[in-house]
Formats: sequence, structure tokens, C-alpha cells
Amino acid sequence: MNYDVIVIGGGPAGYTAAIRASQKGLKTALIEKNELGGTCLNLGCIPTKSLLNASKLFYTMKQGNKLGIQAEQLSYNLFDIYNKKDQVVQKLVDGVHHLIHTNQIDFYHDHASFINEHQLQLQKTKQTLTGEYIIIATGSQARTLPFEGHHLPNVYTSDDVLKNPIHAKRICIIGGGVIGVEFADFYSDLGCEVSIIESERQILSTLDRELSLSVATYLKKKGVTLLTNAQFIDNTKENNYTIRYQANEAIHTLETDALILAIGRSANTASLNLEAIGITTNNGFIVTSQTHQTNFPHIYSIGDVSGAIQLAHVASRQGKTCISHIIKEPLKEKEVLVPYCIYTGIEIAYVGFSEQMAKDQAFPTKTYKILMNTNGKHFIDTQERSFIKILVHDDTKKIIGAQLFCKQATELVSYFTMAIQLELSIDELKEIIFPHPTISEVVGESFETILQEAIHQIKKY
Repeated sequence: MNYDVIVIGGGPAGYTAAIRASQKGLKTALIEKNELGGTCLNLGCIPTKSLLNASKLFYTMKQGNKLGIQAEQLSYNLFDIYNKKDQVVQKLVDGVHHLIHTNQIDFYHDHASFINEHQLQLQKTKQTLTGEYIIIATGSQARTLPFEGHHLPNVYTSDDVLKNPIHAKRICIIGGGVIGVEFADFYSDLGCEVSIIESERQILSTLDRELSLSVATYLKKKGVTLLTNAQFIDNTKENNYTIRYQANEAIHTLETDALILAIGRSANTASLNLEAIGITTNNGFIVTSQTHQTNFPHIYSIGDVSGAIQLAHVASRQGKTCISHIIKEPLKEKEVLVPYCIYTGIEIAYVGFSEQMAKDQAFPTKTYKILMNTNGKHFIDTQERSFIKILVHDDTKKIIGAQLFCKQATELVSYFTMAIQLELSIDELKEIIFPHPTISEVVGESFETILQEAIHQIKKY
């Protein structure tokens, strides 16, 4: 069978590329060996947020007495929480199937490998598909570590955790990145004793330092133990499961019921037969140009498998961009901003420059901090210390970065993304009216703070 475009992988990168190709009149095939939706829908964004939604409700209800609500003998059923997660996932996966069908894309539920630079072999049906253009979007899988005790039944990857419930009161998480922090929040919400072992000096080490420290403080208040500057050694089983780790030049032990590896993801390329045609890789990830082309101009690679920013919204954007390149639509040269989101109880989001990044590049900037305790809606939801920081370029007087640690931060960050991407001036932004009472009001307040016209922020002399 001959196609204009063949997409391998049905995650956010792959199905978006396939749909956009079909919209542009290209005869398109999509191949996925597992479930449509990829990591995002099946073992990432969506199931994680479903679990967190349930744990947040349970945690909030436990605090109900602060609101005058008495919840006696409150409990949860982990199987039911996971069943709800599965229902959500299946509904969304079915939706992607419907999109593929209505866009008249030929879907192959099969495994594909390269025969040559234009042909693919399907494993189940033994069919050969020929594509003028081929897009590799096979995603990633949870990384593992070689260590003593890796085979014991108390060891789980992040993929394992999202497939089936883990019944454990004591949980140790290796890795204090986004995945590890969100799992820590989930299990601590449910009353588990949680520890994080992180080799860097702080969790979420790539974030703005104040954001990282704020998240650490939030987790510690919930009882999470943070073991930073620590190196995991091994996992043993005698009477109990025991973790060994090194910190401050000493070996320490920690008893736990479950060990979760949250140490990043590796590319799904092993079974594609890339070596047969000579596609260039680096540490397993496919090397691409700025236009997502491999060393073969007609073969593209997008999403996690390319080793760039491993985010679903970036993958979707890449899917659209590579189709625009294939059909020779003009591409804007302006760099596209990427907002980042972390879904702890007090959410984290950021976009553009941080203070350290601006300092490293010698940008003349000024930082404005807006405290959230003056916002009525936010104060009703939580009295936890929260804030928004905005970086403004001294010369242009335009926003170049924002860091948010507050309720609904993952929703609010888009305001700042648009402001930066469209290069809107503060005078333009301050004319926007935000409804009351909403948490979004603080965005308008932040614009006024820059002009020293904020009504609800205490003036600093």
C-alpha cells in the first residue's frame, strides 16, 4: 500500500501529525502497536491527573473540619480510584480512534520496522507499506536502573504505578523530578509515609530556585521526607525491604514497602530497525534538525523519541510543524515558547526566562513578585504561601518570563505565555478586565504591579 505520509506511533505527536496530514489532503496511514494516545493518555498525563484528582479530594475532605465540615470514618478504595482512571483513559482513547476514523486515516494496530528508507514491514500482517514521507513518533518508556535488588517484587517503574494500584504504607521514590514529585504528592495525600531520594541538592533542580524551595517546603509540611544530595545504592529483602543510600559520605538505610523508580524516560527505538537504513541516534534518541528531519530529509522524528522536551503539548506542536514543512507551508521563524506545568496540590508553572537564566545571559531585568494571599478566591481555596514572579526586560519593558506557585497555576500560565509570545506591552495588558472573584484576577494585578499601580499589593518603599 502506498501513502503520502506514514506515521509510526499514535501518541500526541503521531496522531496530531496524522490528522493534520489528512486535513491537508495527504493520503495518510497511522501505525500503533499498543493503544492510541501514547504515553500521555495511557501512562502519563491523563492517568496521573485522574489519580491526583481523587487524592486531592480525599486530602481536602480530611481537612474539612477547617471549613466546618465533619467527615466521619473517611476512607478510600484504591481499586475504585484506578477503575475511574481506567474509565477516563478509555473514553479519551476511544475519542482518538473516532478522530482517526472521521479523518479517513488508515489505522494499523501493528508493529512496524524499516525495510528501507521508504518502506515499512508490519509484524502481524506481514504487509509492506510505502511512504513518500515517514514520521517516527514512537515515544518513550520509563527508564530502569541496574542495581542489586532490582528484581524484587517491591520495585516499580512509573509505568507500573500507573497500570495497577500499589498497596503500601511506606513508599520510597528514586528521583525528585516532576514524575517523582507528583507521585509523592499523590501517596502523601492518601496518608502514606513517603520519601524521595534525589542526587541533586534540591528536588526539581532545573526549576527557578524559589519555585523548587517552595515545593520542597510544601511537601515537607505534608510529611514527605526529602533526601537530597543522596545516591541510591541498592534494595534488599531480609525481614523487611531495606533501601541503602549514600549521603554526607555515609551509608544510610531506609525501610520501605515499595520502591518507585522515577528517573526519566528512554526512547522507543529498539525495534524499528533504524540501523538497517542508518538513521542517526544519540543515546538511543533520534537526532533531528530544527525542522524535525532526520539525516534522511523525507523521514521525520517528533515527540519523546527525539529526546527534546518531553511534553505532550510540545509533541503535538511538532506534529503540526513537520506537516507544514512537508507541504511547504511558510513557517514562522520566531521561537515558540513552551510553558511547563507540575500538578502538585499547590501547582507549579513557568514560561520564558527565570531569574538565573536572565542573569546568565546578562539580560537587564527587574523581578516583580505578587503574593497570592490578597486574592480572595485563592485565599478561600488555600492559605498556603503562594506567589507569582514576573521578569520584565529593562529596555523593552515587556515580560520575558513568569514563575507561578499557586492554585490553578497550570491554567494561569497561558496568560503569560501569550503576553510573551505576542510581545504585548504592559500598557496593553493592563487594559484586560478579569472577572471577580477569580484567581485569574491576580494576573491583572501583576500587570498593574509592574506599573506600580496595583490596588491590592502592599507598596514597597
